[in-house]
Amino acid sequence: MKGNIDKLDFLRGIAILLVFGYHSLLVIFEGFEIKHYGSFLLSDEYTLGQILLNLTPVGMGFLGVQLFLILSGFLIHLGYLKAGQRIEYFRFYNKRVWRIYPAYLLALVLFAITVGHKGPLDLFSHLGLFHTLIESSVYSINPSFWSLALEMQLYLLYPLYLVLRHKLGLNKSVLAVAVVSITLLALGSALGWNKSYVYHKLVFSQWIVWVLGAYLAERYSQGERLYTAHPIWFAVALLVLLPLRLTVVFDAFSKIFYSLYFVYLIDWCLHTNFKVRPFWEKIGKVVNLIGLCSYSIYLFHQPFLKAFIHLFSPSGSKSYLFVGTALSFLMFFALSYVCYRVVELRFIKIGNQLYSLVSKGSKKEEVAKEPVLSR
Repeated sequence: MKGNIDKLDFLRGIAILLVFGYHSLLVIFEGFEIKHYGSFLLSDEYTLGQILLNLTPVGMGFLGVQLFLILSGFLIHLGYLKAGQRIEYFRFYNKRVWRIYPAYLLALVLFAITVGHKGPLDLFSHLGLFHTLIESSVYSINPSFWSLALEMQLYLLYPLYLVLRHKLGLNKSVLAVAVVSITLLALGSALGWNKSYVYHKLVFSQWIVWVLGAYLAERYSQGERLYTAHPIWFAVALLVLLPLRLTVVFDAFSKIFYSLYFVYLIDWCLHTNFKVRPFWEKIGKVVNLIGLCSYSIYLFHQPFLKAFIHLFSPSGSKSYLFVGTALSFLMFFALSYVCYRVVELRFIKIGNQLYSLVSKGSKKEEVAKEPVLSR
């Protein structure tokens, strides 16, 4: 299992590199992103260069968030399955809070002071991780924080998924969640809802992405493979999916299409023994380390990314901006490594210790309350 965990860290590293690269492109090629469509195809306002940039992996790096969500669903549900399909909700949410909140709170305080906020409600909603429910707060303080609120809301939905799983079975429960998400996405597209409203406010529209990770975990725990074909078909699938970027279909359903792609890709990675040369093995270890620090990189990189890229590339030319991006990443990586070691790991340990103390205390109370039986 250790080798497979390393593979997941590698995928996390890829996910954060995609997200960081995407945000960097927004700085280097401001306004490059395709946002407007006609009745079906994109509007004619975009140049060929913009279109090609949008078709690159980094140009669609926002999909790295979907990869994170799938990995989250996979690991959490796999833990549930390993525990004999039993869940202690206090323990579950205790672990989630201590894993996510301390580093998040540090970043929130830092950016609330340096970037600012929109008032008490904005700050309070971020503290409670429900800021995606308020239009003016979705991207305030730190635009990246929206997905952390989504993640926490998905944790709250997990017991509901377990009920569906128990009542309907694996396949039907996933289908039921898919119907909910696809219906919301289709309604949003048909009625012209604001995309940030559909993706960021309506947690149910993203529910299927997380549940697909749980589905993969269940198949994996049973020793079943989802993907047994030749890996060349991953390239073929990309050639089919890429043109959708130029259509309104991508705008509405890209999250689901690419989530399915990622699920099969993860399944293939988990069941494949890779033999690589020493150089690529070293690169893999670096990406693994980036994956370990990916949460802190995600937390801290965005608000001042533009300022640091320009700071490290004073001439402002595109080539210098790319150098500035690389130097900025190294700086954020170093900061995130410290946060990972000092904050993330330390507070995970503290959370585990507090849970042990509370659980031991509860067991002692239960023993004390048990009636003494006479012989």
